[in-house]
Amino acid sequence: LAIPALLVRAEDGGVADAHARPFGALLREGIGARRAELADWDLHLSGIFTDARLKRRVVECRAPDAVPLEAAIGVAALYTGLLYDEAALDETLAELAPLAPQYDRAMAAAAQAGLDAEVAGHSLRALATRTLERAAHALRRRGHGEQALCEPLRAALEPGKGFAERSLAAFERGGLPAVIERNAL
Repeated sequence: LAIPALLVRAEDGGVADAHARPFGALLREGIGARRAELADWDLHLSGIFTDARLKRRVVECRAPDAVPLEAAIGVAALYTGLLYDEAALDETLAELAPLAPQYDRAMAAAAQAGLDAEVAGHSLRALATRTLERAAHALRRRGHGEQALCEPLRAALEPGKGFAERSLAAFERGGLPAVIERNAL
């Protein structure tokens, strides 16, 4: 409720600028001559870009940015392996739980050093590798051959082969157009 709203529903059925008023204020004070409604809340939630967010009947998980087409399905496979297999999810959460207090630091370190970063003595590359392996094993247990979809992600875990490194190399070769071409769907 304290997060500033980006948009509200307009009288004509479109959207209008919410002037960064916190949604709680919109609830208390209204939106023009009308009260805030569930549709305004839904619109507000769609503009909050957290790692996971509740949307009516589903939990929406944020996906990595700038993933090349050949790896995009691997991201979906990773989520499927972890979120639909209780053992894989429990093992991953247990391994990551001690790092939860360091989340902001881990995100900053990852933004700066990618998978080469270390947080609280833990290598992000090693954590990512174990997480992907758990997801692949979970997919193998499902018995549909989906674990093969993880291969592009496995390749990206190798030093110097990550998505950021490949995007940087494309930029150095041909500037922003080369990065866009490399990552375009």
